[in-house]
Amino acid sequence: MAVTDEVESLAGRAVGGVSDAWAVLGVRLVRRLWVPCLVLGVAWVVWTGTTQDVSELRLATVQEIVGALLSPFVGVVLALGLRVASTVLGVVAALPVVRTDLRRARRRMATGVVHVVSVAIGLRWLRTTTAARDVALSRLRPPVARTMLLLDRVETALVPVAVLVLLVVVAVASG
Repeated sequence: MAVTDEVESLAGRAVGGVSDAWAVLGVRLVRRLWVPCLVLGVAWVVWTGTTQDVSELRLATVQEIVGALLSPFVGVVLALGLRVASTVLGVVAALPVVRTDLRRARRRMATGVVHVVSVAIGLRWLRTTTAARDVALSRLRPPVARTMLLLDRVETALVPVAVLVLLVVVAVASG
């Protein structure tokens, strides 16, 4: 068996049925937005010339989070929120697949809550790979799969575009 067959087999086991394919792709879309959001948020902070120190930015209460969202740090706060939300959503979306697999192997391994969550965390990482994305796309109808792949490619292009915007903003602000 070739290495690519093994990877595709592993990714195939990591993605359940059609509804799980939607979950994998949805979490992937949310997860990948955090980098362009962070870079554009930093560009916005540079553009507005904010003198507030980032260490003064507190996010302990709802009022402080709302205040940060209404400040020039909106992109940075939104990026952090997307990253945390995508991590939690990824683990929650992986739980049904983990529970199904562990139910089959119940006699051979411990299935306590901590074990299930730790396996779900590991599975979440596998489900963020392009192999898992390709498996998830193969489980959707072709027109939907093409649209999701297009969205994935647009997100891939957002990172260099955001970096270019940041470089232009820094050049204009310092010049």
